[in-house]
Amino acid sequence: MNLTMKELNDIGLTIDKLGCISWDKKTEINDIVIPNTVDQKIVYGIKDLSHSNIQSIKLPDTLRVLSENSFLECENLREIIIPSGVTEIHESTFERCKKLKKVKIESSMITNLPAWVFRGCESLLTITIPKSVKVIESQAFCKCYSLKEIFFEENSSLTQICMRSFAECKKLVNINIPERVEYIKDVAFYGCCSLVNIQLGKKLKQLGHGVFWDCSMLESVIINSPFLISLNNEVFKGCHNLKNVKLPNQLEVLGDDVFFECMSLKSIDIPDSVKEFKGCTFRSSNLNKITFNNNPESITAYAFDLCTNLISVEYKISLKDAIQIGFGVYKKDDNTYSIFLKNKKSFNKQSISDLIIPSEIDGTPVTEIASGGFSELNSIKNVFIADNIKIIGYDAFWKCENLLTVFCSSDLKILKNESFADCSNLTAFRKNSCFEHLGDGCFFNTRISHTKKDLTASKIFKELSNKDINKIFNL
Repeated sequence: MNLTMKELNDIGLTIDKLGCISWDKKTEINDIVIPNTVDQKIVYGIKDLSHSNIQSIKLPDTLRVLSENSFLECENLREIIIPSGVTEIHESTFERCKKLKKVKIESSMITNLPAWVFRGCESLLTITIPKSVKVIESQAFCKCYSLKEIFFEENSSLTQICMRSFAECKKLVNINIPERVEYIKDVAFYGCCSLVNIQLGKKLKQLGHGVFWDCSMLESVIINSPFLISLNNEVFKGCHNLKNVKLPNQLEVLGDDVFFECMSLKSIDIPDSVKEFKGCTFRSSNLNKITFNNNPESITAYAFDLCTNLISVEYKISLKDAIQIGFGVYKKDDNTYSIFLKNKKSFNKQSISDLIIPSEIDGTPVTEIASGGFSELNSIKNVFIADNIKIIGYDAFWKCENLLTVFCSSDLKILKNESFADCSNLTAFRKNSCFEHLGDGCFFNTRISHTKKDLTASKIFKELSNKDINKIFNL
């Protein structure tokens, strides 16, 4: 189709020296067909049709460029087909086209979808991303409230999903993230409250802060990548329905508030590669069981803050691993183990701050922490006492002066005399069930309130209300 300059002007359009079409703001336009040429000049790009009342448009086969803001706030535009010859789409091209329902991208030469390109297209229902696209830029589909499905062509080249790319796509149910994706940046899927399942590919290297924050219907996450070594802060924060998480085997760091308020997450298996828990990793989740496969190097005192239902800590190791860590055991009459630390001086030199007492060694349950078994360990700050352990012996953790927090399962029933005495910084003992026996002075000279050297277990339960007892043990 070829028009003269006069014919072009008559339909309310102009063309510049570079062959780019703009709207003459003085003329009302609704339904238009953009010609391939104007006075034999090839139509190369769309420069500015923003804020017009255009409802339908046919773009020319000669088109190569859609300029920044070219269809910005065309609030009556309902459908667009981007021709096969287009090589560049610029920022905010279709931003806030509120009635735009259908987009078809025929071009196989577009390598990135720019920032804000479809932001605020509230009526957009579905879109297929060409296999040529390598990057989806910041907020490209942010606030597309009706967007239900996103499809990627086979053999997609996509490697990067940028910050807030799909944030607040509240009806988004399905997205199969391509295998080649290496980076998903901060809050990329924030507030996608209809998203149910996510599987992340084998080439993923980075999950940014808050990527799935407030994806409240998200139930299952599978992460297969051997290259992902850290889950950044708040990745799954507010995912209230999250039930199943498979973490990759090479993961080393769990960030602050990663699973904050994941109220449906009951259990999690921590890979043996994990070395560090930062901040309040599981704060306010409904976690009731955690399985360690190794003893991490660092777990903050608040990693399981307000996990009031945590009753089971599983940590099964071999005798070889136990010896390597420095544990010693002796067999009790009931063929279970009592555990202690062999060389405390060597342990203190390693400056290990977090200690997990195993639940089993070579299949034999560990049921007791030996008297004096872990006393005078100056470096430890947090102790996790795993399942099966029923008794903590006399002076077991005496004078562990930097100990802050103890986590234990509901299996623990008996604290013998002065088991935590002179742990002068001990402030929290996390246990959500009652003891059968508290020995004299078990919390003497600690920061746990209401305990005195001369109080026996019977006196404690007689003299304190349930509220007070809960306060003692942070229930």
